[in-house]
Amino acid sequence: LALATRRTRHPARQIETVNRAVYLVGCLYNFCDLHRSLGKRTPAMAAKLTDHQWTVKELLYRRPDPFWLSTT
Repeated sequence: LALATRRTRHPARQIETVNRAVYLVGCLYNFCDLHRSLGKRTPAMAAKLTDHQWTVKELLYRRPDPFWLSTT
């Protein structure tokens, strides 16, 4: 994240901006990126949170199921 470094073009002026950016990067890492060490799976697939690799579009536009419909 460029906003975490000292000299950037877009400094984070509010902590909420930083929180949102870190959350988005974490979601991309866990749901969209395949990892060789996990046998070409995402961390979310390894944790059995999903059964497929998500696209960025799916991550950004998917509406989560209500918690009471969860199968766990």
